[in-house]
Amino acid sequence: MSIASTASSKVLTHYLRESPDLIAQQLSRQARMWDIAAKVTLAALFVITSAVMIMAVLGTAILTPGYLAIALGLAIATPILYHYERKFAIRSQQLTYDALVEKNVAEYLRQLKSWKSQAIADFYKKHRITAETNRSLLPLIARFNFWEQVAANALAEAYHYLNDELAKNQLVKQPKEILNLSHQHGWKIIEEVVLPAKLQSAVTIGLLHNPNREIELSKIGQCVVRPIEQNPSEQDNYFTFASKRPPITIHETLVSTPDELSRKLLG
Repeated sequence: MSIASTASSKVLTHYLRESPDLIAQQLSRQARMWDIAAKVTLAALFVITSAVMIMAVLGTAILTPGYLAIALGLAIATPILYHYERKFAIRSQQLTYDALVEKNVAEYLRQLKSWKSQAIADFYKKHRITAETNRSLLPLIARFNFWEQVAANALAEAYHYLNDELAKNQLVKQPKEILNLSHQHGWKIIEEVVLPAKLQSAVTIGLLHNPNREIELSKIGQCVVRPIEQNPSEQDNYFTFASKRPPITIHETLVSTPDELSRKLLG
C-alpha cells in the first residue's frame, strides 16, 4: 500500500499537504504586516520625541504641567516602544527568511519533477526509507536536498575562514588578531547556518520515514546559544534535549550523516 493511500486514516505532515509556493506567499504577507507594525511603532516614537524637542526649541516653560507630562510620557513610552519596534522588526525578518526558504524549496521541487522512478527508488534505498517508488514524497525530498545544499555551501565558506593553510587564503599573512577574527566568522557561519541546516535535514529524513506526523525541533530540544566572542570547540554541546537525553555536540552534528543525526534526534 502506498503512503498516499493511507492519507484517509492518517493526516500527512503539512509539508506534503501544502504548496511551498503558497506557504512562501503567506509568510511574505505576514512579514510585511510585522514590518508595518515596526515602522508604525518607530513613527510613534519619533512623533513623541519631536514634540518634546519642538517645545524645547520654542522656549516652552520646562516646568509647565504640559511639558512635564509629555516628558514623563516620553520617559515611559520610549523603552516600551523601542522594545516592541525591535520585537516586530525581528519577527518580520524571521518570516522573510522563512518565506525565502519556502521559495527555494519550491524551486528544488520543480527540479525534482524531472526525476525518473529509478532515481526516486535509489534515494529511498540510500536512506533506507520504506516506501513505494512514487512521487508523493517529492516535496520532502526537495526540502531535504535544499537543506543539504545549504549546509554544504556554508561549510565550504566556513572552512575558508577556519583553514589557515588553504591555498590562496590571504588571511595566512595577516596578524594573529586578524586570524582570530577570521576564525570567529568561520565558527559563526557553522553555528548559524551549517548546524541548523543539518538539523533540518535530519528532521526531514525523520518525516520521510514517517510522513504521518509533525516534527518540530523546538519540541525536541533547543540549540545552545553562547556569547558571540567565545570561539566554540567541536566537543561543546550544541543541541540539548527537552527530555533527559545526552546532548548532541558540535562535532557529532558536523560529522553525522543526515540519517545518523535523525536517529540521534528522534531516537
